[in-house]
Amino acid sequence: MEPNIQTVIIFINTGHRTTLFKRYLNTSFFTLNMNLGFSPNKFDLTEVKYSNNDVKNNVSIPSLMTKELAEFIGIIVGDGHVGKYEGHSKNKSFTHYEIGIFGNIRDEKYYKEYVAKLFFILFNIQVHIRMDLKHNVIILRKDSKALYYFLHCIIGIPQRKDNVTIPRCILDGILEI
Repeated sequence: MEPNIQTVIIFINTGHRTTLFKRYLNTSFFTLNMNLGFSPNKFDLTEVKYSNNDVKNNVSIPSLMTKELAEFIGIIVGDGHVGKYEGHSKNKSFTHYEIGIFGNIRDEKYYKEYVAKLFFILFNIQVHIRMDLKHNVIILRKDSKALYYFLHCIIGIPQRKDNVTIPRCILDGILEI
C-alpha cells in the first residue's frame, strides 16, 4: 500500500519574483524541521553578544522577521553602515561597535520621525541624531555590540559594501516583505 502523501504549496513573493515550493508532509525533512521548530522567519540568536551598556539599556534583539525589520534591514543595506573597530588607549585595548545610517538632510523628517522610531520599536534603542550641514547629511548613530552581532553575524550585512546583497533571511522569508 502506498503512503498517503499530502503536499503543501507555498508561494513566496519577494517583490521581484514569486517562488513556488512544494513540501511533502510525510518526508523526514519536514518531520525533522517540525520537531526542531525550524522556521525561515525565526533567528538563532545564540551568536548575539551583549555589552554591559546593551544590558543596562535593555537592548532587545528580535527573534522573528517582520515587515518592519525587513524594511530596517533594507535601510541599513542602502544607507547604513555596520562597523567593528579595534583600538588601544592607555595600555588598554578596546573594541568599538557602531551602527550608522546616513541620509540627505532634505529627508530630515523621515529619518528623525520614522527611521529613529524603527530603531526604538525593533531594538529598544534611542539613536543619536546629528546634522552635518556642510555636507547636507543627517546621521543616525548608535554604538551597540548586540545590534552589530545581530546585523553582521545573524542577518549577514557586511562591514564593507563592495559586494553587498539582499540578505538570505529576506529572500528565503515566507512573509510578504
